[in-house]
Amino acid sequence: MLVHLGVDSTDSLTKGMCTTYLGMILVKRLRDHGVHFMDYPQLIRLNPNIPYKTRGNGAVCLRIDILERKVEAVFTTAKETVEELAVFSDPQTNPGIALYKGEVPDRLHEFYEKALHRLLQVEDAVAAADKVGARLYGYKNKRGVIGALASIGGILTKDHTYELLAYRKKENWGKKRNINAETVIDMDKKVGEVFFNYDYQENALCIAPHTVCPVLAGIRGETAESVKKAVFMVDLGEPVSAYVVFRTNQHTSVHFERVSSISDIVDYSSVVVEGNVATDPSIIEGGHIFFDIENQGRITCAAFEPTKGFRDIVRKLRKKDHIRAYGGVKPGGPQRIRALNLERLDIIEVKNHEYRNPRCPRCGKSMTSKGKGKGFQCKRCKTAKDQKETVPIDRHLQPGSYEPPPSAWRHLYKMIERKRNNCGNPIELVDGWIEFNF
Repeated sequence: MLVHLGVDSTDSLTKGMCTTYLGMILVKRLRDHGVHFMDYPQLIRLNPNIPYKTRGNGAVCLRIDILERKVEAVFTTAKETVEELAVFSDPQTNPGIALYKGEVPDRLHEFYEKALHRLLQVEDAVAAADKVGARLYGYKNKRGVIGALASIGGILTKDHTYELLAYRKKENWGKKRNINAETVIDMDKKVGEVFFNYDYQENALCIAPHTVCPVLAGIRGETAESVKKAVFMVDLGEPVSAYVVFRTNQHTSVHFERVSSISDIVDYSSVVVEGNVATDPSIIEGGHIFFDIENQGRITCAAFEPTKGFRDIVRKLRKKDHIRAYGGVKPGGPQRIRALNLERLDIIEVKNHEYRNPRCPRCGKSMTSKGKGKGFQCKRCKTAKDQKETVPIDRHLQPGSYEPPPSAWRHLYKMIERKRNNCGNPIELVDGWIEFNF
């Protein structure tokens, strides 16, 4: 029998753990029960703008084949693993488990799409599960059942990538990571079909998290073979307790929705919207940059300090430039404005001229207006002209697509250089897709 098992909200931003680590342990325990895996474990990222996410808002789904009489044992194993490993002391950690038997129905895929783009409630997950006969189990406020159920619906039909996650031995949890950056750069240049390993603009590693979680490193790529090959070329600086290859929706930009106007934007969504720049960019303390765009409404766009050199492009924008903005929208509130947090910027048309009062051809002075619709006149020479002059502007800004450096990318963001789409590619589990050293 085909069974889908989803788990979410087991980790903590401040106290460690990682839902993928729990998923790895769950894989090991299910393999001991003789379960056959129909796919790689799936790391399904959901709406990155959710205010109560623990870290990257990622759930794990396992798709397995098992005898029907053993399904209850699978669910019990999931509960025992969550109860053993989840960080229940963190108020943001509210674990959830979901299980569905059979082929994934359209209703669950639709629920996944909503979880990518909207702010959902536990009641939404319960209603969706009831309609299809899925089983849910939640802890504390049970919010994790939303991501657990959505991960089952995330069947990755549009596009997918892979990530190999290497885990630390427990005695090293919380300690500084000592990955050899030179070996990462060498691997990045030699192995095809891997990406997001090193930020050459900021001279920063991208494969290592900056948290106290059990993950030592994560290598991302287009194929399972490439990420598995890559990990053995890197000096990780310490022994690895286990590694596992995940299939994932990371770097596919499935979180973006195209909207035709600013009035169509919904809070907590990630959008792609065109508009004209309505205000010149302004810089506030901390290096954050803000400007407004308009298109049947107006919204503020923000380029925050972590986007580094990307802000140099944003600074050059001027009123009436035509752009396409990509980013997540969070609502306004006390001392905070509603803003679109930029993840990418397409400059479609640059305003390369401006209108100004004409200059007197005799004395070179700027003429003054004689009143609305009455033209212009030089006060000194009395020379008259009917309309303003068009003056070219040297903008030092070209139309094109611009993005922040890799260290500022979100998990779901599809970088400009990634042209590939893995839609419809057959899935075959490579040998050694998971290894344990404990």
